[in-house]
Amino acid sequence: MPMLCYFTTYNTLGCKIQGGNYEEHLITLKSREEHLITLKSREEHLITLKSREEHLITLKSREEHLITLKSREEHLITLKSREEHLITLKSREEHLITLKSKEEHLITLKSREE
Repeated sequence: MPMLCYFTTYNTLGCKIQGGNYEEHLITLKSREEHLITLKSREEHLITLKSREEHLITLKSREEHLITLKSREEHLITLKSREEHLITLKSREEHLITLKSKEEHLITLKSREE
């Protein structure tokens, strides 16, 4: 069942979803704008972040992690599971993404004030 989370201005919320035999996903977002997050259990996790530019992140469980970030340039990143991945992308705002396979997915967005 999908879980819908809204992240309001100047607040930090965590969203956890657990489905069947799958891992627990922890997502923490910090930014000025509101973030809309939709998590679909058992298959893929679709995360849409609305700020000045739209960021689309799709996480496929138990296989590979596909991350597409659209900013001034389009970034396509494919991560294979069973390893720990640390990604730092700098655009107008700094985006730090840490993906731990078979454990949790921690996504931290830092605004320019951080």
